[in-house]
Amino acid sequence: MKSIIVRCKNGTFKLGSVFVYSSPPFTVFNLGTQKNWRIKAELPAIMESLSLMLKLADDNGIAQIGLPRIGAGLGGLVWEDVKEVIVHTAKDSIVNLIVFEEFLKS
Repeated sequence: MKSIIVRCKNGTFKLGSVFVYSSPPFTVFNLGTQKNWRIKAELPAIMESLSLMLKLADDNGIAQIGLPRIGAGLGGLVWEDVKEVIVHTAKDSIVNLIVFEEFLKS
């Protein structure tokens, strides 16, 4: 995971990009949705990185991805706006997205 930190610091991890970390049987996709943690996420960056993530998943035989409420927590965006982008972006994908809209403490 260190290489994503390096890419953030040297500017090669940009808005709309995706960093993939794989440790079979799991794969983690980090989406470039914010310039940094202090700045709000951007809807076009969510759309672009989500599209790229879905393509990478399809190319690598990943059939299903769990997704949190990206952009709506620390990203500062309105969840309904983000949800609309997710639904629109994923509508033609064969990858099944499971969006966890509500966090329940155990």
